[in-house]
Amino acid sequence: MTIKSKMPITSRAIKYFNSLKKIRKNRKKYIINPYKIGNSSFSFKKKTIRKTIRRRSENDENDENDENDEKEDLSPKKNPRITDFFHVTNNILGEGHFGTVVKGINKSTNNIVAIKCVKIRNCKKHKKSLKKEIEITAHLDHPNIISLIDVFVTNTHTQLVFQYLQGGDLFDKLNTNRYNEKQSKYHMRKIALALKYLHDRFIVHRDLKPENILLTTDCNLNTEMVITDFGLSTTLNKLTSRMYTLCGTLIYSPPEINVAQSKFQSDFNIPTSYTSKVDIWSFGILIYMMLVNFHPFDQFGNLLDVDIWNRIQKGQFNYHSKKWKNVSYGAKNLINNLLVVNPDKRFNIDQIINHPWFFDKFSLDKKLKKTQSLPVFHK
Repeated sequence: MTIKSKMPITSRAIKYFNSLKKIRKNRKKYIINPYKIGNSSFSFKKKTIRKTIRRRSENDENDENDENDEKEDLSPKKNPRITDFFHVTNNILGEGHFGTVVKGINKSTNNIVAIKCVKIRNCKKHKKSLKKEIEITAHLDHPNIISLIDVFVTNTHTQLVFQYLQGGDLFDKLNTNRYNEKQSKYHMRKIALALKYLHDRFIVHRDLKPENILLTTDCNLNTEMVITDFGLSTTLNKLTSRMYTLCGTLIYSPPEINVAQSKFQSDFNIPTSYTSKVDIWSFGILIYMMLVNFHPFDQFGNLLDVDIWNRIQKGQFNYHSKKWKNVSYGAKNLINNLLVVNPDKRFNIDQIINHPWFFDKFSLDKKLKKTQSLPVFHK
């Protein structure tokens, strides 16, 4: 497994964050504390200069010079460039709507890193989203969550330095390989523990999908998986708090997120807000796809998004495929409690990690399989 390298994120991002606050005249100025080390995290403090009163002594003739030196040390230094610390290559690892991810090399350690270059836009919403992604990711320290190593800011771009994961994403892996139930159980419990780590800190990912699960290496199916891309994540006062921003990826979104046309809202009586249970629904789709390599609401991959959304609203999925023949009832029981239309009846993260399927405690008796019915519609 790739070892996370931790570096303190220094005050080089001060210019970018201060630009976000210029809307109000009497704003409070914040800087990033460059002295916090260990967990690569942001620490915001009010910019203050302490005035010290010194007693002049006859033997100390340089007191005045010393005071000037101290004031100079407290002033923020010019933001360094990313090329001072990393060699940026032209090897593109991925491209998205907001920027490009390229491979880089740490000049001091020769470790390979992934550098996300995001173009700074005048759009307030984009700046707020980028700031939130940095703030959330910088505080995270979990083996199955992407590590933010450093941040650099220029006049045109914000450059985020992440740990490098060479195995690609889970979506591509599922197109060429199939995990057996034992492997799926191992990896999904790790992802569930990472999700619990987030929810315990009142962080909701809101875009959990195979494309946002990266593999540390491409050697075999036992390589570790890591949650990435916190661009749509948010923090709550408590897990039961409701969110109103409509975001995420349609085919991985739960029924309570209204990302479809207004007619669907009237047809299915969709609520206008949602809770952290959105991550639970997406996690259920992840387990389903890990076990059989296709989406629960689009088995053959030929449906339009509107048709998929129609099935999502009804909770319409099944286990009719031959691929489910050798999958245990325990796995199906867990999925049945995750892909539930009513979020109040959906499992929470603690119920997931304590589910008997992860500990091989579910009865696999053939009589149980025959007597327990698995409904097609899950309300």
